[in-house]
Amino acid sequence: MPRKASTYILRAQYDTLHIKQQPRNLNILHTKLRIGCSDLNADKFLIGVSDTDLCEHCGEGEVENANHFFLECGSNLVAKVEMHDKITDILSDKGLVHLLDIDLLLYGSDQLSLDENIQVFNHVQHSIKESNRFAN
Repeated sequence: MPRKASTYILRAQYDTLHIKQQPRNLNILHTKLRIGCSDLNADKFLIGVSDTDLCEHCGEGEVENANHFFLECGSNLVAKVEMHDKITDILSDKGLVHLLDIDLLLYGSDQLSLDENIQVFNHVQHSIKESNRFAN
């Protein structure tokens, strides 16, 4: 499904401003999750470098995609709960808690200001770092 033009504008603003706030490797990992070429098993399975697309970290037998990694996987719960709580605080100030989904975590939202989107991405990237799931 194509994204709205405003989302592309937001991405352009994010790329130029946000990269200064987090280490480059976290920006790269976030982008890889966004475009489906990460080290998650679902992404590796699609290109033939993994025998399975299932998560080997939580034992739930779920497909290990970005949605599972951020919102469903039982591994690294402390970092995920912290991320969820901090992003919920940002959203609740504007009555937008319903926006907390994988699209927000990967792309941001045109219903949030640039500063709020940067805060969201900072929390997402902190969670990526704390997961120790990706080599870098």
